Amino acid sequence: MNAILEKYKARLVNISSRNRSLVMRKIYKKNSFDLFSLNKFEKGIHNQIIEFLVTRSLGKVRLLPSQMKYEEELVSKYKKELEDKYWADINTYLENPVTSEELEAYKKDLKAKLEKEYDEKVILVKKQAEEIPQVFSQLSYLHREINAIEKETGRYELYVGYPYVEGRFKDGTFVKAPLLLFPVRLLKEKENWLLDNIEEQYILINKVFLMAFEKYNNTTLQKELVTEFYDLSEVQIENQESLLNYLKDAGIEIKGKVGDKAEKFKEHVGKDAGSEYALGELVVQNYLVLGRFPIANNSIYNDYLALEQGMEPNRLLDKLLINTNGDNTSKKALGEDKQEIREEDFYFMSSLDYSQEKAVKSVSDSDQLVIYGPPGTGKSQTIANIISDGLSKGKKILMVSQKRAALDVIYNRISQLNSKVAIIHDAEKDKRAFYDKTAAILDAVAPKDYSMVEMQIKEKSRKIDEDIAELETLAQVLQKKRPFGLSLQQMYAKSNKISSKEDPGYEEFKTLREKRPFQGMTYDSLVAIAKDTANEIASTYYDYRKTIDENKLIAKLKDNLDSFDLQELLDKIEEQLEQGLEIKLSVTETPHAASLLEMYCQNPKGVNDASIANLAAKINGEENQNLLVKLNNGQWWNPMYWAKYSKNKSQEEANHQEYQRREGAIKDELLAVNKEIAAFTNKMSFLSKALMEEEELNLLRLIYSKAPLNEYLKEISSALNHYEEFRSLSIKLSHMTTEQERVLAYAYDNSKDKSHYEQLINMIPELSILLEISDAEKEDREGVERYKKFNLLIEEINTLMKEKQSLIPELIINKWDTKLYNTLMNNQVEEKELKRQANKKRKLWPLRKYIGQFRHILTDLYPCWLLSPETVSEIMPLEKGFFDLLIFDEASQMFVENAIPTIYRSNAIVVAGDDKQLRPTSIFMVRLDDEEEVEDIETAAALEEESLLDLAKVNYDYVHLNYHYRSRYDELINFSNYAFYNGRLEVSPNLIKLENSVEKPIERIMVQGTWVDRKNKEEAEKVVELIDKILKERKENETIGIITFNIQQKDLIDDMLEERAIKDDSFGNLYNAEINRMDGNEDISLFVKNIENVQGDERDIIIFSTAYARNEKGKVSVNFGSLSSEGGENRLNVAISRARKKIYVVTSIEPEELEVEGTKNNGPKLLKKYLQYVREVSEGDKKQGEALLYSLADVKAPEANEAANKGELAKAIYNKLTELGYEVDLGVGVSGYRLDLAIYDSKAGRYVLGIECDDTAYEGSKKARERDVHRHRYLKSRGWKVIRIWSRDWWNNWQGELERIKENL
Repeated sequence: MNAILEKYKARLVNISSRNRSLVMRKIYKKNSFDLFSLNKFEKGIHNQIIEFLVTRSLGKVRLLPSQMKYEEELVSKYKKELEDKYWADINTYLENPVTSEELEAYKKDLKAKLEKEYDEKVILVKKQAEEIPQVFSQLSYLHREINAIEKETGRYELYVGYPYVEGRFKDGTFVKAPLLLFPVRLLKEKENWLLDNIEEQYILINKVFLMAFEKYNNTTLQKELVTEFYDLSEVQIENQESLLNYLKDAGIEIKGKVGDKAEKFKEHVGKDAGSEYALGELVVQNYLVLGRFPIANNSIYNDYLALEQGMEPNRLLDKLLINTNGDNTSKKALGEDKQEIREEDFYFMSSLDYSQEKAVKSVSDSDQLVIYGPPGTGKSQTIANIISDGLSKGKKILMVSQKRAALDVIYNRISQLNSKVAIIHDAEKDKRAFYDKTAAILDAVAPKDYSMVEMQIKEKSRKIDEDIAELETLAQVLQKKRPFGLSLQQMYAKSNKISSKEDPGYEEFKTLREKRPFQGMTYDSLVAIAKDTANEIASTYYDYRKTIDENKLIAKLKDNLDSFDLQELLDKIEEQLEQGLEIKLSVTETPHAASLLEMYCQNPKGVNDASIANLAAKINGEENQNLLVKLNNGQWWNPMYWAKYSKNKSQEEANHQEYQRREGAIKDELLAVNKEIAAFTNKMSFLSKALMEEEELNLLRLIYSKAPLNEYLKEISSALNHYEEFRSLSIKLSHMTTEQERVLAYAYDNSKDKSHYEQLINMIPELSILLEISDAEKEDREGVERYKKFNLLIEEINTLMKEKQSLIPELIINKWDTKLYNTLMNNQVEEKELKRQANKKRKLWPLRKYIGQFRHILTDLYPCWLLSPETVSEIMPLEKGFFDLLIFDEASQMFVENAIPTIYRSNAIVVAGDDKQLRPTSIFMVRLDDEEEVEDIETAAALEEESLLDLAKVNYDYVHLNYHYRSRYDELINFSNYAFYNGRLEVSPNLIKLENSVEKPIERIMVQGTWVDRKNKEEAEKVVELIDKILKERKENETIGIITFNIQQKDLIDDMLEERAIKDDSFGNLYNAEINRMDGNEDISLFVKNIENVQGDERDIIIFSTAYARNEKGKVSVNFGSLSSEGGENRLNVAISRARKKIYVVTSIEPEELEVEGTKNNGPKLLKKYLQYVREVSEGDKKQGEALLYSLADVKAPEANEAANKGELAKAIYNKLTELGYEVDLGVGVSGYRLDLAIYDSKAGRYVLGIECDDTAYEGSKKARERDVHRHRYLKSRGWKVIRIWSRDWWNNWQGELERIKENL
């Protein structure tokens, strides 16, 4: 860890030779101005300026006269001087006696001499006066740069440096730095530039020089110096000598310089700059320079020094820098869990989309989180709600960004909480405002009861959660897949209701409902079978069944008969039939033959002798039972019994013998008949070869019934004649499944003819759906109809959410006011001094001292702070875990080294940014970085990654924001979405049709420009014309931004705009108001920026000047500047995603003229494609534009009519609406938030209604909160009016739903 901190500390620029606060080799027009040079226009003005600065005068110093006045005043002055000299010389001449002739001659010579002198001076004056516009321009450049930096970073870094120290440190490092820095403002007043002291800011001793002195001399100061003071007299600094003595007391030896108070700045350029000085020699130079002197990073450097002395272990830094887990196993994507967001767990103060809510939830789930926020996805809105949620839970929060705009936007987003928020861009410049705000809050602090509002919030949260749970239940009833294989919603969408005899399919549904033949079968299987109606199987089955109906015996024939068998059988049948006799079983009509035939019918397989014997015994028993009656009745007590006993006994024996005889006779009779039967069955036995076993038994029963067989034999003959044809049909059906046979058999059995048969097969899936619907509605009609509460639930949820959101600020303010009051009551002595310091009018404490002294009170007073990383180090105590939560915004643009001390101060961290946008830039800072190889695998990433985001994404958990809000038209963001985010962003469909609209979201303006000195004058002129037109004709007071692809073109446009503003008063008034335009404290002014530094900005209208053109030799430059570097394409991504309403691209070439094929990196290639896309959109070629988009991303372009084939319900609605004459489009939009249908009004020139079908609505998301609440809210926020059509409502009453659609138009 120490090695990493040492590396990062070394990267800081505070004491490098690249920092003009330490080494100012020359005057650069954008960053500095030599005030001594003004002496040519006003002698001694340098002394006036020095006096003005040292005394801290409240007046202002005019730096530059107007050209005309300057010339007029000097000419008048010289004229008067010469007149005075003329008469003085005449009077002197007249002191001696002279003649009148001599006097006239003297006058003539003197006049000629003085007139010549006058003419020479006038020429000189005019020459000097002509330099004034150039000097004015130099001050304008400086003013413009200082303001741009302030707008960019919030830091106002304009000082007058005086005097300077020059020489070499002991290690040979050259130094040329201001010793004192006087804070000033540069003010433009018509044609004048004024210099104004900033009274509330300190005069500074240059800390950069002091630290460099220690570093490069390898020493430490002998005593701690006071480096900030309101008045030099505070430290007895009255002149140069006393200043040098003050520094000498700390061990800094600087030689004084005798002479004028100020002198012209001397440049030191080249490798041997400063070689005239000995090692360790430092000398005062009385340079007087107005310029930008960056000193803020010194505080970060000091933090590193402090950390080196005693840094406590810090889990967040360990995870970030050395990945204490040793791998990435603990890094995870958050926000993708199945757990629903519970409203009662969070305190949102404004509406969020689902991905934003997930991001806020992820902050609770992880103490080290990366939030990826592509352009326009509401990152600021998310951060604002992370803050409101955290403050509601008692967390102390620090939000950090190097972009002023990012801090200002958050401050505006949480404006209701501003009494609990401290925003400081510049610790010096904003000090007075901070103290005034603090004093006002302290005067009004009082305890407040927040229990009631807290209870209201909880109750509303509970009800919201209940309503969303109800939406989920609704979804489950309609969307849950049933055993039939479809959800109820799918069933409604795929069927037409049958409720009366007049409805098509009524009789078929009635029959199906009665028989319910397809229990257990699924919709897919029924559909698959229905699809086969177009194939051979259904027709084959019909022919198969038809053949059976025509000759039922054909199905009873064995399947192994060959042609010989068939012929043999036919011959034998013919032989039987040829006799012309009735063919039937004929037996002797004996008394018991019928009983035997009946036995044969019951046992057609045959009767054996034993069975016949049993039958004879049975018959005998039934007919001769009397022969077995006992004559001796067993009444042995009766004398008569014994008297007849012998006789009776003999008769019984005789009867028994007769009984047996009769049985034998019956048996013989039956055996005789059996022989006759056997003879006939043997005669017919040849048929057993043809018949299946069951049919053979049927034939035997027919024989035994003595029925005639003539017709049967004819049917057999017919069946045999058609056997081979039938067998072919049977083989074709051999692979038919049981389910297929069930369906086809039902269709055959319940159809009138083949046409009806085929129709019925196709109807069966839908009829089965209707049966399933009927059963479901009977089972749970209340549950099925629960969706009717949908609109009421959504309305209630939205109302409750708004009501809750409105209560959150009150909760936060009351909770923290009460906490502050209690803290003050427990620290009353500190409270008095806290208030006294806040109410002072002069000599305010430095904020670092004030905050350090009263840190715990001030973090109760302001539980949320919005700062830059430099300001954090400037004013905040370096204490581990000083804040509960730290939020970095625009982290892709922050160097890691600037963030480390800030991270140390917090217990949890959120890193928000986009790795597809800009990496850190040195536009507003200088940074050292050596190319040392790092071999330690564990720390390699920490030292190689440039931005905080690049490093954090390696080891921290992460979550994505997915919904784009910025752009009114999807064409403005589509290229970025597909080229950089693989089409992942959810973008609202356009309300207009590009091909029908006169107003284009992107407009290309071609000019005949030329590339000269990396500039294109013609394009710049066109841009200025366009600005003029927009300012005078805009209808909605649109904000404007201009983006160029190099600095030279930016400066040229800036110059031309200012020149137009000077020459054209009407334009000048509009322009000057626009460049200073604010919304609250948020800058929304017109900007002209290079592609490097537009991240974080957004405007209604963006104008591009590409500048690329053919040069004077007719060749197109292939120097694409920073776009050509690694990651250069990210600059393009940022630039093209800034517009809310409109993009103008001013260009001089066609995309094909750019030769980018040989470029190493992707930036130029994507620029060419973007210019192609601009052309297609500008010309209204939607098809080509979309084709180009899909070529950029790893996503499949939608096939022709894909949307039209997607949903049954959408197609049904589309057909009905178009029949009524409405202009309807299917599948409107190109991203995941497509609308199923949209109705277009050509008169209004826009879509007037979007229609969402419940079948597709439930496909996109599994959560009701996203699907039902956020989706509708998002589309509404983008200007869409959307209604949902429910499949069941359309199924029940499509006419009524059409009326509802009409009512919503």
